[in-house]
This record gives sequence, C-alpha cells and structure tokens, in this order.
Amino acid sequence: MTDGKFSNTLQADIQRVIASGIDDFFELAKILGRNPLEDFAGTDLRRVNFKRAELTGVDFRHANLTGVNLSLANLKQADLSKAILCGANFVYADLSRANLSGADLSEVSLINANLRDADLRGANLQGADLRTMLPRANLSGANLSGANLCSAYLPKANLSGANLSGALLQQAELSEVNLSEANLQGADLKQVELGSANVEKAYFGNNLGLSNTMKLELMQRGAVFID
Repeated sequence: MTDGKFSNTLQADIQRVIASGIDDFFELAKILGRNPLEDFAGTDLRRVNFKRAELTGVDFRHANLTGVNLSLANLKQADLSKAILCGANFVYADLSRANLSGADLSEVSLINANLRDADLRGANLQGADLRTMLPRANLSGANLSGANLCSAYLPKANLSGANLSGALLQQAELSEVNLSEANLQGADLKQVELGSANVEKAYFGNNLGLSNTMKLELMQRGAVFID
C-alpha cells in the first residue's frame, strides 16, 4: 500500500482524472501509468465504475469503495481487507477466496455472488443482502445483524462468534456450519435444518421457526436460550 507524499499525490491524480469525466478503472490506471492490480490500496475510489471488471488478485486493502458498482466483477483472491465497501453492489460478482476480513460491508448487495472459501472474519455485514453462495466461508466474529440470508448456501461455513441477531435465515442451507458462541437471538429460522450444525454456547431466543422439540434438542447440544 502506498503512503505519505506518494499516496497523497496519487489520490490527487485519481480525483483529477475522475473530474475529467473518466470513471472506468482501467482507463484511469492507464492514464496514471499505474498497475491496476497493485497500486490502488488505501485510495478513495468511490466514483469509479467496476462493473464486469477483471480484478483477480487485486490489492484494495483499506480502499474506500463506498457505493461502487462491482456487479459481475471478477474478484477472485482479491485483498479487500479493512476496505470500506458499505452500500456497494456485488451482484453476481466472483469473490471466491477473497480476503474481506475486517471490511465494512454494511448494506451491501451480494445477491448471487460467489463467496466460496472467502475470508470474512470480523467483517461488518449489518443489513447486507447475502442471498448467495458461501460454502466454507469464514465469517467468524462477523456482524450479520439484520442481514438477509434467506436460502443462502452455507455448508461448512464458520460462523463462530458471529452476530446473527435479527438475521433472516429462512430456508438457508446450514449443514455442518459452526455456530458455536454465535448470537442468533431474534433470527428467523423458519425451515432451517440445524441437525448437523455446531451450536455449542450459541445464543437463541425469540426465534421464528423453532418448535419446543427443536429447542430442547438444541439445548441438549449446548445451545443457550434466552427468552
């Protein structure tokens, strides 16, 4: 990531090019003589259009991408750790094996995105739309409060310590999911099968879709109910 005077100069150059009416990321990088996959970490790219962009392995650590259009973009193995991505559009984007740890993804749209094996540890996904594929994704410690995970595909995902309070999980695929120490109070669990999930010290309460029989069975497996 660039820093100091070099970073400030680059940021000023980015804003100058954008102000001229150019919002295509690769054209911008070409004009500035920069490597598009390596030279833009920590920069403000809020006014840039990334729709359908080929960004495999890009370094956008700490970048500000608030509200940008990344729909259909290829972000395989991208480093977006601690990036500001709130309100961004990731519809149909490929984020498989991407690093999104510590990123601000509040209110983002990830509908039909590919998040296989993605690293979302400690990410803020409050209110995000995650009706998508997240097999084996690492969401440990992530904030998913109020997120939409209806029919999401999450087999073998790690949600340990995650905040899922008030999340919508109807018909989500949670086979072999790790929910240990997660907060699921107020989560909608209609038509959710938790038989193979790790619920040790997971907190439940005021959940739609859980029968008394299911509650008892979850408690026997270590879940805690606060009603």
